[in-house]
Amino acid sequence: MIIEVDKYKEIIAGYDPAHSDDVHIESAKMADKDFEKLIKEKKFKEIIFMSGGTASGKSEFAIQNYRESEDILVLDATLKNIEGFKIKYKLIQKYQKEASVKIIHVAPIFWPDALDAFYGRERKMKIENFWITHIDSKKTIISILREYKEVVLDLILSSYSGKVISFKKFDINNCSDEIVISIIENLIIEIEESFSIYKNNKDMI
Repeated sequence: MIIEVDKYKEIIAGYDPAHSDDVHIESAKMADKDFEKLIKEKKFKEIIFMSGGTASGKSEFAIQNYRESEDILVLDATLKNIEGFKIKYKLIQKYQKEASVKIIHVAPIFWPDALDAFYGRERKMKIENFWITHIDSKKTIISILREYKEVVLDLILSSYSGKVISFKKFDINNCSDEIVISIIENLIIEIEESFSIYKNNKDMI
């Protein structure tokens, strides 16, 4: 069972895909409400938080792997702040004590391909959000690794061949949390450098 935040935008009155940012807060609140309702009313063996920046391939990965799974609840969002995770994790601890909790973070191998996918989507948002969501979701992962030792992390690398996206799991099973954090920090540095180049080029125009 998948709760995809962006799908809620389609049922908001006056929604225009060309201005997707305008209804993001409202759609996120709708998704959070359904998440809480399901957590209280159903039983799940596993609860998964998708994580990653826009156009990383999160939704495609969730659909490929969990579309038919009724006993697994997947929240398909960027997971760009720790506060939202903390609220949901408290609900899980109260109503889903037997369920395991996993974070699946999806990161593009080649950023230009992901950026092309971002530009090619019907659902538009400010270009700055491409980098910001990728950076903030990784910072949230680091916070979760440091505070919630019991939460499992899967790191998935996405790549494009034309318009076809594929996924490969990055093996971190034998890595300490600090090594994983170091890997994610290096990814953040790479994105921040790309974002800085973009902003400098924009200022020169």
